[in-house]
Amino acid sequence: FFEGGIGNLTSLTELTVHNNRISKIPTDLGLVTCLRVLTVEKNPELASPPPEVIVRGHSIIMDYLRKLCLSVQTGSLDLSRMGLLQIPNDVLVLTHIHALNLNENRIEQINEDI
Repeated sequence: FFEGGIGNLTSLTELTVHNNRISKIPTDLGLVTCLRVLTVEKNPELASPPPEVIVRGHSIIMDYLRKLCLSVQTGSLDLSRMGLLQIPNDVLVLTHIHALNLNENRIEQINEDI
């Protein structure tokens, strides 16, 4: 599912991409368990992970990405307590999941396009 991406950089401990035009942090970055520093500030087009995840910092961003990666193996995705305002677009493309937990977020409505 994640062949050939940044997730292959398994020894990566720091990634600094601030002040760019990045729109999405690759999901497979969640596979990089050694990553201790992730700097993504000043990327005005960054939409994924959602802004409400990004503002919570490195550990929450990595938790979000790891959970997306893990869902490929388990078929289950737990995004509870992530502070989400809506169901992320990242979730809408995961056709393999059979269980989705969005408990204890700030989601007010489910988009009709889903």
